[in-house]
Amino acid sequence: MTPRSRKAENRHLAKYPGLGLWSNGTYYFQNPVTGRQKSLKTKDLKQAAVRWAIARALCDKEHGDLVAAKLAKSLQESNRPLSRGSNIYLCDFIRQWRTEVLEAGLVKVKIKRDQGKPLSERTRRDYANLALQLETSPAARFPVATRAPLTPIRKLLSPWATKPTHYNHLKAVLGRVLDHAVLVGLVEKNPMRDIEKLAVARREVLIPDEAYIAITDRLASHDLNRRKLDGTWRMMICDLFYMMSQQPVDLFSLRVGQIHLDAGEHGEIHLARAKTKVAGIIAMNAEMRAVVDWLLAFRDQELGKRRNRFEKPPENLLIYPAYMDKRSRLKPVLHRTFSLWWSAAAREAGFPGMYRLMDLRKKGLTDEFVAQGDNDKGLHETDAMKRHYRLITPPKRSQNTLVSIRDRAKMGAVITGK
Repeated sequence: MTPRSRKAENRHLAKYPGLGLWSNGTYYFQNPVTGRQKSLKTKDLKQAAVRWAIARALCDKEHGDLVAAKLAKSLQESNRPLSRGSNIYLCDFIRQWRTEVLEAGLVKVKIKRDQGKPLSERTRRDYANLALQLETSPAARFPVATRAPLTPIRKLLSPWATKPTHYNHLKAVLGRVLDHAVLVGLVEKNPMRDIEKLAVARREVLIPDEAYIAITDRLASHDLNRRKLDGTWRMMICDLFYMMSQQPVDLFSLRVGQIHLDAGEHGEIHLARAKTKVAGIIAMNAEMRAVVDWLLAFRDQELGKRRNRFEKPPENLLIYPAYMDKRSRLKPVLHRTFSLWWSAAAREAGFPGMYRLMDLRKKGLTDEFVAQGDNDKGLHETDAMKRHYRLITPPKRSQNTLVSIRDRAKMGAVITGK
Protein backbone atom coordinates (compact mmCIF):
# COMPACT_ATOMS: atom_id res chain seq x y z
CA MET A 1 0.00 0.00 0.00
CA THR A 2 1.41 3.42 -0.97
CA PRO A 3 1.82 5.71 2.08
CA ARG A 4 -0.27 8.85 2.24
CA SER A 5 1.33 12.05 0.98
CA ARG A 6 2.64 14.27 3.78
CA LYS A 7 0.98 17.56 4.59
CA ALA A 8 2.74 20.63 3.21
CA GLU A 9 4.02 21.63 6.66
CA ASN A 10 5.57 18.13 7.11
CA ARG A 11 7.35 17.80 3.77
CA HIS A 12 10.69 18.48 5.50
CA LEU A 13 10.28 15.04 7.19
CA ALA A 14 10.19 13.13 3.87
CA LYS A 15 13.77 11.92 4.30
CA TYR A 16 12.83 10.35 7.66
CA PRO A 17 10.34 7.52 6.82
CA GLY A 18 8.09 6.95 9.80
CA LEU A 19 8.85 10.26 11.51
CA GLY A 20 5.74 12.37 12.12
CA LEU A 21 4.63 15.50 13.91
CA TRP A 22 1.55 15.70 16.09
CA SER A 23 -0.57 18.85 16.24
CA ASN A 24 0.92 19.76 19.62
CA GLY A 25 4.40 19.97 18.05
CA THR A 26 5.72 16.66 19.47
CA TYR A 27 7.54 14.28 17.09
CA TYR A 28 6.57 10.58 16.95
CA PHE A 29 7.80 7.36 15.27
CA GLN A 30 5.35 5.14 13.35
CA ASN A 31 6.37 1.47 13.20
CA PRO A 32 6.25 0.48 9.47
CA VAL A 33 5.32 -3.16 10.34
CA THR A 34 2.70 -2.75 13.11
CA GLY A 35 1.55 0.78 12.24
CA ARG A 36 1.67 1.86 15.89
CA GLN A 37 2.77 5.42 16.72
CA LYS A 38 5.11 6.15 19.64
CA SER A 39 6.07 9.59 20.98
CA LEU A 40 9.75 10.56 20.72
CA LYS A 41 9.16 13.00 23.61
CA THR A 42 10.73 16.02 21.91
CA LYS A 43 9.69 19.04 19.88
CA ASP A 44 13.20 19.60 18.52
CA LEU A 45 13.76 18.24 14.99
CA LYS A 46 17.49 17.47 15.45
CA GLN A 47 16.87 15.53 18.65
CA ALA A 48 13.86 13.82 17.05
CA ALA A 49 16.03 12.76 14.07
CA VAL A 50 18.54 11.09 16.42
CA ARG A 51 15.78 9.25 18.31
CA TRP A 52 14.09 8.32 15.00
CA ALA A 53 17.34 6.67 13.84
CA ILE A 54 17.50 4.62 17.05
CA ALA A 55 13.84 3.58 16.74
CA ARG A 56 14.32 2.65 13.08
CA ALA A 57 17.35 0.48 13.91
CA LEU A 58 15.42 -1.33 16.69
CA CYS A 59 12.49 -1.91 14.32
CA ASP A 60 14.74 -3.33 11.59
CA LYS A 61 16.43 -5.64 14.10
CA GLU A 62 13.09 -6.91 15.41
CA HIS A 63 11.32 -7.40 12.10
CA GLY A 64 14.06 -7.62 9.51
CA ASP A 65 14.84 -11.33 10.13
CA LEU A 66 11.13 -12.23 9.97
CA VAL A 67 10.65 -10.52 6.63
CA ALA A 68 13.81 -12.18 5.28
CA ALA A 69 12.60 -15.59 6.51
CA LYS A 70 9.21 -15.15 4.80
CA LEU A 71 10.93 -14.10 1.60
CA ALA A 72 13.27 -17.12 1.76
CA LYS A 73 10.31 -19.46 2.29
CA SER A 74 8.44 -17.91 -0.62
CA LEU A 75 11.46 -18.28 -2.89
CA GLN A 76 11.97 -21.88 -1.76
CA GLU A 77 8.34 -22.76 -2.57
CA SER A 78 8.78 -21.29 -6.04
CA ASN A 79 11.45 -23.95 -6.69
CA ARG A 80 8.99 -26.78 -5.97
CA PRO A 81 7.65 -28.41 -9.16
CA LEU A 82 3.95 -28.08 -9.90
CA SER A 83 1.66 -31.01 -9.04
CA ARG A 84 1.14 -32.49 -12.46
CA GLY A 85 2.05 -35.45 -14.63
CA SER A 86 4.54 -37.85 -13.08
CA ASN A 87 5.15 -35.37 -10.24
CA ILE A 88 1.52 -35.20 -9.11
CA TYR A 89 1.04 -34.74 -5.37
CA LEU A 90 -0.69 -37.44 -3.34
CA CYS A 91 -3.58 -35.10 -2.37
CA ASP A 92 -4.32 -34.38 -6.04
CA PHE A 93 -3.96 -38.02 -7.03
CA ILE A 94 -6.40 -39.11 -4.28
CA ARG A 95 -8.91 -36.53 -5.53
CA GLN A 96 -8.45 -37.77 -9.09
CA TRP A 97 -8.90 -41.41 -7.99
CA ARG A 98 -12.00 -40.55 -5.96
CA THR A 99 -13.77 -38.67 -8.75
CA GLU A 100 -12.63 -40.63 -11.82
CA VAL A 101 -12.32 -44.18 -10.45
CA LEU A 102 -14.22 -44.65 -7.19
CA GLU A 103 -17.30 -42.55 -7.98
CA ALA A 104 -17.35 -43.95 -11.52
CA GLY A 105 -17.89 -47.44 -10.04
CA LEU A 106 -14.57 -48.82 -11.29
CA VAL A 107 -13.28 -50.09 -7.94
CA LYS A 108 -13.88 -53.82 -7.47
CA VAL A 109 -14.00 -56.24 -4.56
CA LYS A 110 -11.79 -59.23 -5.32
CA ILE A 111 -13.71 -62.51 -5.16
CA LYS A 112 -10.92 -64.77 -6.38
CA ARG A 113 -8.11 -64.60 -8.88
CA ASP A 114 -9.10 -62.62 -11.98
CA GLN A 115 -12.65 -62.15 -10.66
CA GLY A 116 -14.26 -59.27 -8.78
CA LYS A 117 -17.48 -57.36 -8.28
CA PRO A 118 -18.26 -53.62 -7.84
CA LEU A 119 -18.24 -52.12 -4.35
CA SER A 120 -21.59 -51.80 -2.64
CA GLU A 121 -23.07 -48.30 -2.51
CA ARG A 122 -22.47 -48.11 1.24
CA THR A 123 -18.80 -49.12 0.91
CA ARG A 124 -18.29 -46.70 -1.97
CA ARG A 125 -19.74 -43.90 0.15
CA ASP A 126 -17.48 -44.81 3.09
CA TYR A 127 -14.41 -44.91 0.83
CA ALA A 128 -15.28 -41.48 -0.59
CA ASN A 129 -15.52 -39.94 2.89
CA LEU A 130 -12.20 -41.48 3.93
CA ALA A 131 -10.54 -40.31 0.72
CA LEU A 132 -11.77 -36.77 1.40
CA GLN A 133 -10.14 -36.84 4.82
CA LEU A 134 -6.83 -37.87 3.30
CA GLU A 135 -6.82 -35.47 0.35
CA THR A 136 -7.64 -32.43 2.51
CA SER A 137 -4.80 -33.12 4.94
CA PRO A 138 -1.82 -30.71 4.52
CA ALA A 139 0.45 -33.74 5.08
CA ALA A 140 -0.71 -35.19 1.73
CA ARG A 141 1.12 -32.49 -0.25
CA PHE A 142 4.05 -34.58 -1.44
CA PRO A 143 4.73 -36.29 -4.79
CA VAL A 144 3.25 -39.78 -5.18
CA ALA A 145 6.48 -40.92 -6.84
CA THR A 146 8.75 -39.69 -4.04
CA ARG A 147 11.79 -41.95 -3.53
CA ALA A 148 11.16 -42.39 0.22
CA PRO A 149 7.35 -42.55 0.61
CA LEU A 150 7.07 -44.40 3.96
CA THR A 151 7.92 -41.45 6.24
CA PRO A 152 5.48 -38.94 4.64
CA ILE A 153 2.73 -41.59 4.52
CA ARG A 154 3.22 -42.39 8.21
CA LYS A 155 3.10 -38.65 8.94
CA LEU A 156 -0.13 -38.40 6.95
CA LEU A 157 -1.79 -41.22 8.95
CA SER A 158 -0.34 -40.22 12.34
CA PRO A 159 -3.21 -37.90 13.46
CA TRP A 160 -5.45 -40.98 13.63
CA ALA A 161 -2.96 -43.22 15.46
CA THR A 162 -5.05 -43.04 18.66
CA LYS A 163 -8.09 -44.39 16.78
CA PRO A 164 -6.90 -47.79 15.48
CA THR A 165 -10.09 -48.77 13.66
CA HIS A 166 -10.31 -45.50 11.73
CA TYR A 167 -6.55 -45.55 11.12
CA ASN A 168 -6.84 -49.01 9.54
CA HIS A 169 -9.76 -47.87 7.35
CA LEU A 170 -7.75 -44.91 6.09
CA LYS A 171 -4.79 -47.21 5.47
CA ALA A 172 -7.02 -49.52 3.41
CA VAL A 173 -8.29 -46.68 1.23
CA LEU A 174 -4.76 -45.34 0.75
CA GLY A 175 -3.75 -48.84 -0.29
CA ARG A 176 -6.47 -48.79 -2.96
CA VAL A 177 -5.29 -45.40 -4.20
CA LEU A 178 -1.66 -46.50 -4.48
CA ASP A 179 -2.68 -49.75 -6.18
CA HIS A 180 -4.11 -47.50 -8.87
CA ALA A 181 -0.83 -45.54 -8.92
CA VAL A 182 0.98 -48.81 -9.67
CA LEU A 183 -1.56 -49.61 -12.40
CA VAL A 184 -1.04 -46.29 -14.20
CA GLY A 185 2.74 -46.48 -13.87
CA LEU A 186 3.39 -43.70 -11.35
CA VAL A 187 5.13 -45.96 -8.82
CA GLU A 188 6.83 -49.33 -9.10
CA LYS A 189 5.19 -50.96 -6.06
CA ASN A 190 2.61 -50.12 -3.42
CA PRO A 191 4.42 -48.81 -0.29
CA MET A 192 1.39 -49.54 1.94
CA ARG A 193 2.52 -53.18 2.14
CA ASP A 194 5.32 -52.00 4.43
CA ILE A 195 3.00 -50.13 6.81
CA GLU A 196 1.48 -52.32 9.51
CA LYS A 197 -2.11 -52.19 10.67
CA LEU A 198 -2.72 -51.00 14.22
CA ALA A 199 -3.93 -53.57 16.73
CA VAL A 200 -7.60 -53.11 17.59
CA ALA A 201 -8.78 -54.21 21.02
CA ARG A 202 -11.60 -56.71 20.77
CA ARG A 203 -14.72 -55.49 22.57
CA GLU A 204 -15.78 -58.25 24.94
CA VAL A 205 -18.74 -56.74 26.75
CA LEU A 206 -21.68 -58.91 27.72
CA ILE A 207 -24.63 -56.96 29.12
CA PRO A 208 -25.88 -58.62 32.34
CA ASP A 209 -29.61 -59.35 32.43
CA GLU A 210 -30.02 -57.00 35.40
CA ALA A 211 -28.40 -54.10 33.51
CA TYR A 212 -30.54 -54.76 30.42
CA ILE A 213 -33.72 -54.67 32.51
CA ALA A 214 -32.66 -51.48 34.32
CA ILE A 215 -31.84 -49.69 31.04
CA THR A 216 -34.98 -50.76 29.17
CA ASP A 217 -37.17 -49.88 32.18
CA ARG A 218 -36.02 -46.28 31.73
CA LEU A 219 -36.67 -46.43 28.01
CA ALA A 220 -40.26 -47.46 28.77
CA SER A 221 -40.89 -43.92 30.03
CA HIS A 222 -40.20 -41.23 27.40
CA ASP A 223 -39.54 -37.69 28.65
CA LEU A 224 -40.02 -35.34 25.71
CA ASN A 225 -40.46 -31.56 25.80
CA ARG A 226 -41.35 -31.62 29.50
CA ARG A 227 -43.94 -34.33 28.89
CA LYS A 228 -43.81 -37.86 30.30
CA LEU A 229 -44.98 -40.22 27.57
CA ASP A 230 -45.38 -43.96 27.21
CA GLY A 231 -42.14 -45.26 25.68
CA THR A 232 -43.01 -48.97 25.78
CA TRP A 233 -42.38 -49.04 22.03
CA ARG A 234 -38.70 -48.24 22.71
CA MET A 235 -38.42 -51.13 25.16
CA MET A 236 -40.05 -53.48 22.63
CA ILE A 237 -37.55 -52.41 19.95
CA CYS A 238 -34.73 -53.41 22.32
CA ASP A 239 -36.38 -56.81 22.86
CA LEU A 240 -36.63 -57.31 19.10
CA PHE A 241 -33.00 -56.23 18.67
CA TYR A 242 -31.89 -58.80 21.25
CA MET A 243 -34.02 -61.60 19.76
CA MET A 244 -33.04 -60.89 16.14
CA SER A 245 -29.35 -60.51 17.15
CA GLN A 246 -28.47 -58.63 13.94
CA GLN A 247 -26.57 -55.43 13.14
CA PRO A 248 -28.47 -52.19 13.91
CA VAL A 249 -28.76 -51.39 10.18
CA ASP A 250 -30.59 -54.69 9.64
CA LEU A 251 -32.96 -54.04 12.55
CA PHE A 252 -33.88 -50.44 11.70
CA SER A 253 -34.27 -51.18 7.98
CA LEU A 254 -36.54 -54.20 8.62
CA ARG A 255 -39.67 -53.95 6.47
CA VAL A 256 -43.09 -55.38 7.13
CA GLY A 257 -42.80 -57.42 3.93
CA GLN A 258 -39.88 -59.36 5.44
CA ILE A 259 -42.10 -60.73 8.21
CA HIS A 260 -43.93 -63.93 7.26
CA LEU A 261 -46.44 -64.59 10.03
CA ASP A 262 -47.91 -67.72 8.43
CA ALA A 263 -44.60 -69.55 7.91
CA GLY A 264 -43.64 -72.33 10.32
CA GLU A 265 -45.11 -72.62 13.82
CA HIS A 266 -44.76 -68.98 14.94
CA GLY A 267 -43.73 -67.17 11.75
CA GLU A 268 -40.40 -66.23 10.18
CA ILE A 269 -38.30 -63.16 9.45
CA HIS A 270 -36.47 -63.21 6.11
CA LEU A 271 -33.47 -60.92 5.74
CA ALA A 272 -30.11 -60.37 4.07
CA ARG A 273 -27.36 -58.61 6.01
CA ALA A 274 -26.63 -55.13 4.69
CA LYS A 275 -22.92 -55.59 5.35
CA THR A 276 -22.27 -58.96 3.70
CA LYS A 277 -25.50 -59.64 1.75
CA VAL A 278 -25.65 -63.07 3.45
CA ALA A 279 -29.31 -64.13 3.40
CA GLY A 280 -31.02 -65.89 6.28
CA ILE A 281 -34.33 -66.91 7.82
CA ILE A 282 -35.05 -66.57 11.53
CA ALA A 283 -37.81 -68.85 12.75
CA MET A 284 -39.59 -67.07 15.59
CA ASN A 285 -40.57 -68.67 18.88
CA ALA A 286 -43.71 -67.68 20.80
CA GLU A 287 -41.91 -64.91 22.73
CA MET A 288 -40.42 -63.28 19.64
CA ARG A 289 -43.76 -63.54 17.83
CA ALA A 290 -45.42 -61.68 20.72
CA VAL A 291 -42.89 -58.82 20.36
CA VAL A 292 -43.37 -58.64 16.59
CA ASP A 293 -47.18 -58.68 16.96
CA TRP A 294 -46.98 -55.83 19.50
CA LEU A 295 -44.80 -53.70 17.19
CA LEU A 296 -47.06 -54.38 14.19
CA ALA A 297 -50.12 -53.33 16.22
CA PHE A 298 -48.29 -50.22 17.46
CA ARG A 299 -47.35 -49.31 13.89
CA ASP A 300 -50.94 -49.67 12.68
CA GLN A 301 -52.21 -47.65 15.65
CA GLU A 302 -49.83 -44.75 15.01
CA LEU A 303 -50.38 -44.74 11.25
CA GLY A 304 -54.10 -44.48 11.99
CA LYS A 305 -53.40 -41.00 13.41
CA ARG A 306 -52.26 -39.64 10.05
CA ARG A 307 -54.01 -36.50 8.88
CA ASN A 308 -53.51 -37.42 5.25
CA ARG A 309 -54.70 -41.00 4.85
CA PHE A 310 -53.72 -40.99 1.18
CA GLU A 311 -50.04 -40.41 1.97
CA LYS A 312 -48.03 -43.59 1.43
CA PRO A 313 -46.70 -44.86 4.80
CA PRO A 314 -43.13 -46.11 5.19
CA GLU A 315 -42.57 -49.84 4.69
CA ASN A 316 -40.42 -50.06 7.83
CA LEU A 317 -41.68 -52.00 10.83
CA LEU A 318 -40.13 -49.53 13.29
CA ILE A 319 -41.56 -46.00 13.06
CA TYR A 320 -41.64 -43.02 15.40
CA PRO A 321 -45.00 -42.44 17.14
CA ALA A 322 -47.30 -39.57 16.24
CA TYR A 323 -46.34 -37.63 19.40
CA MET A 324 -42.86 -36.87 17.97
CA ASP A 325 -42.05 -33.57 16.20
CA LYS A 326 -42.99 -32.92 12.58
CA ARG A 327 -39.56 -33.96 11.27
CA SER A 328 -39.79 -37.43 12.84
CA ARG A 329 -43.38 -38.50 13.46
CA LEU A 330 -44.46 -41.65 11.61
CA LYS A 331 -41.07 -41.88 9.88
CA PRO A 332 -38.58 -44.79 10.21
CA VAL A 333 -36.67 -44.91 13.50
CA LEU A 334 -33.03 -43.90 13.05
CA HIS A 335 -30.17 -45.85 14.58
CA ARG A 336 -28.36 -42.68 15.66
CA THR A 337 -31.35 -41.30 17.57
CA PHE A 338 -32.10 -44.61 19.25
CA SER A 339 -28.44 -45.03 20.27
CA LEU A 340 -28.57 -41.62 22.00
CA TRP A 341 -31.71 -42.72 23.88
CA TRP A 342 -30.01 -45.97 24.92
CA SER A 343 -26.88 -44.13 26.13
CA ALA A 344 -28.97 -41.68 28.17
CA ALA A 345 -30.96 -44.53 29.73
CA ALA A 346 -27.77 -46.45 30.54
CA ARG A 347 -26.37 -43.35 32.25
CA GLU A 348 -29.56 -42.89 34.30
CA ALA A 349 -29.48 -46.58 35.27
CA GLY A 350 -25.96 -46.19 36.66
CA PHE A 351 -23.99 -47.64 33.71
CA PRO A 352 -22.50 -44.56 32.01
CA GLY A 353 -20.53 -45.52 28.90
CA MET A 354 -20.43 -49.20 29.88
CA TYR A 355 -22.95 -50.76 27.50
CA ARG A 356 -23.68 -49.77 23.91
CA LEU A 357 -26.78 -50.47 21.89
CA MET A 358 -24.61 -52.53 19.50
CA ASP A 359 -23.75 -54.86 22.41
CA LEU A 360 -27.27 -56.32 22.18
CA ARG A 361 -26.23 -58.29 19.07
CA LYS A 362 -23.35 -59.87 20.95
CA LYS A 363 -25.57 -60.63 23.95
CA GLY A 364 -28.22 -62.22 21.74
CA LEU A 365 -25.77 -64.42 19.83
CA THR A 366 -23.94 -65.44 23.02
CA ASP A 367 -27.17 -66.42 24.81
CA GLU A 368 -28.34 -68.27 21.69
CA PHE A 369 -25.08 -70.24 21.53
CA VAL A 370 -25.40 -71.21 25.19
CA ALA A 371 -29.03 -72.27 24.67
CA GLN A 372 -28.80 -74.22 21.41
CA GLY A 373 -25.12 -74.71 20.57
CA ASP A 374 -23.69 -74.07 17.12
CA ASN A 375 -26.10 -72.15 14.85
CA ASP A 376 -26.13 -69.69 11.94
CA LYS A 377 -28.34 -67.00 13.46
CA GLY A 378 -25.60 -64.35 13.17
CA LEU A 379 -25.45 -64.90 9.37
CA HIS A 380 -21.65 -64.83 9.45
CA GLU A 381 -19.49 -65.75 6.49
CA THR A 382 -16.69 -67.30 8.58
CA ASP A 383 -16.33 -69.34 11.77
CA ALA A 384 -13.93 -66.68 13.08
CA MET A 385 -16.72 -64.09 13.07
CA LYS A 386 -19.04 -66.57 14.75
CA ARG A 387 -16.54 -66.91 17.60
CA HIS A 388 -16.13 -63.12 17.77
CA TYR A 389 -19.77 -62.75 18.84
CA ARG A 390 -19.80 -65.63 21.34
CA LEU A 391 -18.43 -64.49 24.68
CA ILE A 392 -19.33 -67.65 26.59
CA THR A 393 -18.41 -71.18 25.58
CA PRO A 394 -20.76 -73.64 27.26
CA PRO A 395 -19.42 -77.05 28.36
CA LYS A 396 -19.72 -79.74 25.72
CA ARG A 397 -22.59 -82.10 26.46
CA SER A 398 -22.85 -85.82 25.73
CA GLN A 399 -25.04 -88.75 26.77
CA ASN A 400 -23.40 -91.83 28.27
CA THR A 401 -24.56 -95.14 26.71
CA LEU A 402 -21.89 -97.38 28.25
CA VAL A 403 -22.46 -100.01 30.95
CA SER A 404 -20.09 -101.93 33.18
CA ILE A 405 -17.90 -104.33 31.22
CA ARG A 406 -18.55 -107.07 33.79
CA ASP A 407 -22.29 -106.52 33.58
CA ARG A 408 -22.05 -106.57 29.82
CA ALA A 409 -20.11 -109.85 29.96
CA LYS A 410 -22.68 -111.39 32.33
CA MET A 411 -25.47 -110.19 30.13
CA GLY A 412 -23.81 -111.81 27.13
CA ALA A 413 -23.41 -115.09 29.01
CA VAL A 414 -27.10 -115.14 29.91
CA ILE A 415 -28.08 -114.53 26.31
CA THR A 416 -25.88 -117.32 24.97
CA GLY A 417 -26.79 -119.75 27.84
CA LYS A 418 -23.17 -120.35 28.88
